[in-house]
Formats: sequence, C-alpha cells, structure tokens
Amino acid sequence: MLRHRLAALFDPTSVLVVGPATLPMKTVASQGRLARHQTHVVWSESGSIAWPQSLAGVPPGRRLDLAILVVPYTALASVLQALKNYRPRALIVLSPPSPSATPGQDCALCVQWAREHDCVMLGPRTLGIQRPHIGLNASLSSHLALPGKVALVSQSEAIVSAVLDWARDANLGFSTVASMGDETDLTLANLLDYLATDPRTDSIAVYIEHMQSPRALFSALRAAAAVKPVVVLKAGGGSRNPNSETDAVFNALLRRAGAVRIPYFVQLFSSIKVLRSPVRPKGRRIAVVSNGSGPPQLALDIMGAASAVQQAELS
Repeated sequence: MLRHRLAALFDPTSVLVVGPATLPMKTVASQGRLARHQTHVVWSESGSIAWPQSLAGVPPGRRLDLAILVVPYTALASVLQALKNYRPRALIVLSPPSPSATPGQDCALCVQWAREHDCVMLGPRTLGIQRPHIGLNASLSSHLALPGKVALVSQSEAIVSAVLDWARDANLGFSTVASMGDETDLTLANLLDYLATDPRTDSIAVYIEHMQSPRALFSALRAAAAVKPVVVLKAGGGSRNPNSETDAVFNALLRRAGAVRIPYFVQLFSSIKVLRSPVRPKGRRIAVVSNGSGPPQLALDIMGAASAVQQAELS
C-alpha cells in the first residue's frame, strides 16, 4: 500500500528528538507503539551529543520516520550533519528560546539539507504539530490537545497557542494541529492536500497571513473544500484596508474554492465549535426563530446573497 509523503510527519512509526534534557513538551509520544519507538538524544550547552548506534523502532538499514530538533540555531549545522546518518523522512525544526542572528542563512541551510536527503521539513521557527489520536506532541506546547475531528493549521504560533488554551478549557479536541513556521519547504498548500484525504479529519480551520504561491494555495483549498468544510481567517483586511482590491480578489477566489472566510478572531472559536458537530446543514437557507425582535434582526443583517447563508422563506 502506498504511503503518503507526509505520513512520516503526521503518522510516524519512529521518532527521534534532539534537545535539552528537559523538553518544552512534557512528552513527545504518550501512547501506543509510538511511545515505545521514540529516542531522546540530549543536547547540552557544551555542544556534546552522544548519538546512539541504533534507534527504537527503526530496523537496521531502514529510515527513521520523524526527527524533531529543539536546539539553538548556532548548533543547527552540526546537528544536521550528524542527523544525516539516520536518514529521517520528515524533520521538524522547532523555535529555540533565543532568536537567530542569521534567519535567512538558517532557512537556506535547512532547505538544502532537506532536499539533499529526500526529507520533508516543517519550519524552521515553528511551534510544531500535534496528532492527539496517536498521542504525538511534536510541539512547544506543554499540553497535548484532546482528540477530535477538526484540523487547525496556522501561519502564526500565537494563534495556535491561543486556540489550544481555549480548546483545553472548552474541552474541545483536534485531529491535527500544525504551525507552519517559515514554510521554507512544506507549505500551507501541502498540508491542506494531506488533510483533504486524512480519515481522521472531518473539517479544517485555517489562519493565513501571507501566500507564497496563491495558485497552489487556492488549488489546495478547492480540493479540500470539495470534500470537507474549510473555514479561513485571514489577516490583512478589515479597517486597515477597507477598500483593498487584493482583499476583494481573495474573497472572490475563496468563495469560488468553496471555503468560508470569517472576519474576526473570536469567530474562529465559534467556527471550531460548529465544525465539531456531527450534524451539518445541507444548504444555505437559514430559518431564524426568536422570542424577541433584536436577535433575529442582527442575524438577518449578516444574511444575503453575498454571505454564506440566506434567509429561508417559511410557507
């Protein structure tokens, strides 16, 4: 059976973590076979690393699935040089506490390494990913989200952190949580393509700040929205650019792709609550029933031909 190129990232069978003795996350793999097939290589301030001859869950001659790096940028080159012996299929370069003095050079180094070793890479400068149903917390968040059916993909670490904190208090879960980082190798379009066919994901919530390749992004959005509900929150519109032609074009392309744009951050929380519901409306017509005049008037104000929903005519 053919395996998706990103399966090593989102459904790994073996994990290698290179980082300090006390990791930001409490545990990387917390359950099942993956918990037994993880190896933690300790990086110290002196730069000395004891690399193991073999890795848990990796038979001799086979490739490691996922490597996770939590090291300073000054140590990145030497760690990548040693990591090539394990030939990982996927690599996550998490954001270290100290920022890089040469971010452009670090990105170029990671991209070159990933391409030379046939490895997909998320980052650098990413919060990481979570796959709660397999107990995988390959992120800088100390808590693993609850399992669910909604995927959250964001180009902002802060947005991911805020949503995870809220979801934990609201007892809501996710199928996937992904912070894109610098998108030097894996892009938002790549992740949407994977999530469109992911059986664990029923719907997708996306936060967008920039578009590297609009054509590829909207192609991926259309493919995903054809099979699953997709909600998009995008920065750059609103009061700062009320008459932006670029924003108008984005809205038109998004409607054509079949995804729904939400204008406010608070609506992202409401959308995730709606997306987790097993009951989905089949059309756009909405009937409003109320015991007062105020709430339905506010609801009708946002309905219309240009909106995602329309007022239903009751007979």
